[in-house]
Amino acid sequence: MVENPIGLTIAEAAEHLGVDSVVMDTITKLTRQGDFLDHITKSRIGICRKGAYGSFVFNSREILLSQYPRQSTDAASSTFLHEYAHLLDFWTRRVTDHSKHWKEWARAVGTRPTATDPTIDPVWEKARGLKPIGVCLTCGQFFEALRRFDMSGRTHKRCGGRVTNVFPNQKVADRFPHYTDYTLVPE
Repeated sequence: MVENPIGLTIAEAAEHLGVDSVVMDTITKLTRQGDFLDHITKSRIGICRKGAYGSFVFNSREILLSQYPRQSTDAASSTFLHEYAHLLDFWTRRVTDHSKHWKEWARAVGTRPTATDPTIDPVWEKARGLKPIGVCLTCGQFFEALRRFDMSGRTHKRCGGRVTNVFPNQKVADRFPHYTDYTLVPE
């Protein structure tokens, strides 16, 4: 388990996660390098809302990370670098999103240029309260929610496959007798 570097400055967090050389390399690509260096040595990592690994706050140019510990240093640094790429993108364009501009920064800092982290962190997922409620029978993608609702009869928009309900065991499935279409997937 790895604690997120809440309360550290952005520069200290980078050092804590072992990505300080990446942070320093990207500064050389910026104009107003002194201002940026000043910002990352003063701005502290905050706590983001429940249910997210991390987020970036535009008006304060602040990186927020989850209060929950992560499974590995790689998972923690991946989220930190994702949000750091948002900071770099915002610093250069005064806007940030998951566009090609942000993706260039994400690649530059060595993280996947995707909106969500594809690595599964089961301890963190359990802490935030999400549970699998459905699965696409064609591609195998799971759908998660805080509360269960009937997924039968739905179509997966990305692949066109049929979606069915998921239960960890028969005992749990028996509590939902009106769900006639389901499959068992042990946790």
